[in-house]
Amino acid sequence: MSNQTLKPIYPNEQEWQFIVDLLILLEPMYHATAMLSSSTVPTQGDLRMIFHSLILHLNDNENPVVNTQHAVANVMKAKFISYWVHLNESSTISGLLDPYNKLLTYEISEREQAINQLHEMYKNYKPPEKNELSPPFTTTTTKSTH
Repeated sequence: MSNQTLKPIYPNEQEWQFIVDLLILLEPMYHATAMLSSSTVPTQGDLRMIFHSLILHLNDNENPVVNTQHAVANVMKAKFISYWVHLNESSTISGLLDPYNKLLTYEISEREQAINQLHEMYKNYKPPEKNELSPPFTTTTTKSTH
């Protein structure tokens, strides 16, 4: 096949720039997928860390000068944020208890709220104090006659 045969289907300069712009956005998605796929036991903390990193990456690449990148980053970010709302609600405590990530995935403003949520959950599972216990049942013993 000659170069002339391939030329009509080969990307032009503008199309190459579009491809490069998309690669900049999508490369971290590839790494995130590879990381989660290679982990034998991905934790909620891992997932929180990856989502948080991807949203930060999309924030950094919402460059209005690069129209393609800006448009794609906005759409991706909106989708990730909608997922993040659900993930954040369901993984707050498990993310806190993850020994590898702890508070790394929480904004400073969210940390106190997350810790308070953990304390509230702990209160639900904490056994009552001795003075809070209800009195034991009184048992009556009857002597049996044999």
